[in-house]
Amino acid sequence: MKYLKSGTFLLSGSSSLTYASTLNSTGDDAAQDLNVKLGLGYFVGNYFMLYTTLGYETMVVNEKNSANSAISVGARVYLGSPFYLNVGYASLTSGPAEDIRYFIPAIGATVVLNQSFAIEPEFNYVLCLKEHFANQIGIGFGFVYLF
Repeated sequence: MKYLKSGTFLLSGSSSLTYASTLNSTGDDAAQDLNVKLGLGYFVGNYFMLYTTLGYETMVVNEKNSANSAISVGARVYLGSPFYLNVGYASLTSGPAEDIRYFIPAIGATVVLNQSFAIEPEFNYVLCLKEHFANQIGIGFGFVYLF
């Protein structure tokens, strides 16, 4: 983690696959998502990062496909090399499922390969803030460029 320090910017590309949980879903509102994101983050301290991402999401809801643009903002606290807790907020901004907002806590790791590149596997929970859409659990994987 010696490259992840205050003043470091990172450019990330990631994807995530999520599935509906059974906590608030029924057979007719179960969902599956696949999203691809491009993000920019900044370390404001050695253990704290702020970031924003733009993404593209495909969603299967009620056995129908939809595609949406999404924007998210968040913060990440590093628990010690290489693990982190992530708190994000995302909003779908276009497409048939627009005006859906998510709160997304996650736990993951930033595995630094060298001074320019890292990989980031994570587990996330997608809490949908719109009542009739399912909460989801998922896994993600990202590539990060540090500068």
